[in-house]
Amino acid sequence: FMKGLQHCTSLVMLNGWSDYRNFSLNPADFSDVWDTLKSNKILEALMSLLIVKGCRSLTIRSKDISDTEADLLSQTLSELKCLTSLDLRGCSINQVGWEQIVCVITQSTSLNELNTWNFCPLRDGTIKELKGPLERLGLRLGVFKEMICRSGDCLTKIDLSFNQIGDNKFATLAMGMSQLVNLTLLDLSHNQLSCKSGSVLGKLMEKMQNITSLIIGFNNLGHSGFEALVQGMRATKELKRLDLRGNNLGHLSGSGLAELFSGGMVKLKELLLGLNNLEDNGFATLAGGLRLLCELTTLDLSSNKLSISSGSLLADILKGMPAIRNLFLGITELPRSCKDSSQWNPFDCNNTIVQAQELAAVIFSLETLLVLDISGNKIGSECFTDILASVNEQLSLESLDISCNSLKTGDLAQLSRLSKIRSLLLGRGSKGFSAETITESLNIIEARHFFELRDSLHIADATHLDLSSLELGTPGSNFAEAMFFMKNVVKLDLSGNNLGPDSISSISQPLGRMVRLEELDLSFNKIGGSGAKGLAEAFGFLQDMTSLNIGDNDLGPAGMLEISAALQSMTRMKHFNISSNNISIAGSTVLGSAISRMANLLSLNISNNWLQQVGVTQIAASLKSLVQLQHLNARHNFACSGDCVKEWLPALQSMQFLTMLDLGAVREYSSHTKDQISLAAPSARIIWK
Repeated sequence: FMKGLQHCTSLVMLNGWSDYRNFSLNPADFSDVWDTLKSNKILEALMSLLIVKGCRSLTIRSKDISDTEADLLSQTLSELKCLTSLDLRGCSINQVGWEQIVCVITQSTSLNELNTWNFCPLRDGTIKELKGPLERLGLRLGVFKEMICRSGDCLTKIDLSFNQIGDNKFATLAMGMSQLVNLTLLDLSHNQLSCKSGSVLGKLMEKMQNITSLIIGFNNLGHSGFEALVQGMRATKELKRLDLRGNNLGHLSGSGLAELFSGGMVKLKELLLGLNNLEDNGFATLAGGLRLLCELTTLDLSSNKLSISSGSLLADILKGMPAIRNLFLGITELPRSCKDSSQWNPFDCNNTIVQAQELAAVIFSLETLLVLDISGNKIGSECFTDILASVNEQLSLESLDISCNSLKTGDLAQLSRLSKIRSLLLGRGSKGFSAETITESLNIIEARHFFELRDSLHIADATHLDLSSLELGTPGSNFAEAMFFMKNVVKLDLSGNNLGPDSISSISQPLGRMVRLEELDLSFNKIGGSGAKGLAEAFGFLQDMTSLNIGDNDLGPAGMLEISAALQSMTRMKHFNISSNNISIAGSTVLGSAISRMANLLSLNISNNWLQQVGVTQIAASLKSLVQLQHLNARHNFACSGDCVKEWLPALQSMQFLTMLDLGAVREYSSHTKDQISLAAPSARIIWK
């Protein structure tokens, strides 16, 4: 074995040797090479050999590394003068061991690629890009601060999104980050930062005058926090992307935004201000600053309570933006990771600004416009007719979201004028099912006329179709016939259509022919166990899908058994939702078999299936294979106490990237169980009730 390693320059250690490079070894001989090395006491000899041979690339994944082994590894790394790539993804190394390794790698002059969770490739022999959850890096905040301090002016990009950092931890981090004068990208989105962090951010911006991308969306800076941030950004002239979505800025922040843009931020190309409740007053004061952003290509003003009275003002502003390509004036679509959060409600502040005919005329005359979202503007039939009457024949629009606008079948026939549309969103699926406030604004298509609409809706060329909540499952529907023309669809949303067993059976054949389909949503369709056979027939041809939502269909154990074989073939799956299907104990075994094959899953929702203690135990082993999982929703699976979830502890420990864990139960968890789960998933936001 040692003799065979003498010619290696790139060494990869993986369970089962599923990915070995530059040398071959029979997987049957070594089921777990790392443990074999330890048990045969040749690990030290192996490390010595790496030094002698000048190893350039070292990969050790998903291993439990003791303090002694970490010490040996750090000594080896310090001697590997030619090492350019180090990959320790998924390894369990305690704090002491990590600190030793960090001290070595921050002093390396050759290392240009480092990955302990999801680090980006690095260049020029220095650590330039840093991304990952702090807790899973195994670093105390102080150690992490020291690491970025040592990087000095080399580090140019930091992505710390979804870390739940909070104000106090951010203040500590900022002390180290203040030295990063060459930073060009900073992503602090989804970190529970409040107005207290505004002044800290402002002081950082005073130092980071070269920053080109600042992403601080979905925090809660508020008006006071934003005002403090503005004071520090006066010298920021190079900014090209600014994301302030979901920060509760309010109408008072309009003047601060105008001041910011008037200070010479002329290079800005992307401005995201969605979900900030600016209202008409705030937009009026902001307008003066917007007029100066002549190079803007993306503008997001969605969910800001902008009424028809702001329409003419925005129309005038858009006339001075000749490069605009993406315009969002509808309902803010929350990221997948915060769809279940009540912290942000885009429907409480939807716009009605597009009802202004002057604005609509300008929008549909913009020859550069590619993406347009005007969802939830309560446009209605009469206004929609007037809007489309002004369509420029040279319009390049490829993506249009007109969901939740009280449109009817005849209105949609007018879409034939938009000949280049490839992405068309008519339903409310992309906006979520939680908003009862927009039910009265849903578009209505007479299902029996859908086939006649196929050309107007451009379904033969479409790659993305949202046809949710359109009642396509009503008797007399000819939707199935129209589906045969959807040959290019990559993303399809048919949720909330009450398709039922009969309609599912009728669409199974055309659905199975969509060989390019990657994302499918069939939730809320009353499929039941009797309709599962139709699902199974279609799924058998859709093995390359990466996202599937079949939640709220009451499949039951029998339905789960029917589709399990097809699900097991979907090995590329990244997002899987099978919630609220009454799978129960009887179906838990086949559920476990299905998800065990989905090793690439990033999010899994099995909530509201009442698996009970027996079912929870049965799928425990299957969860261990989901080492890349980031979001797990398993709420309402326990009739009594949720303490039985302790069976999942080994699986949770293997989920190195888990950031959201929903274990809501009817009764309170014991403090002991809470402590155990918290230790097993230290970087996850855990929901207990």
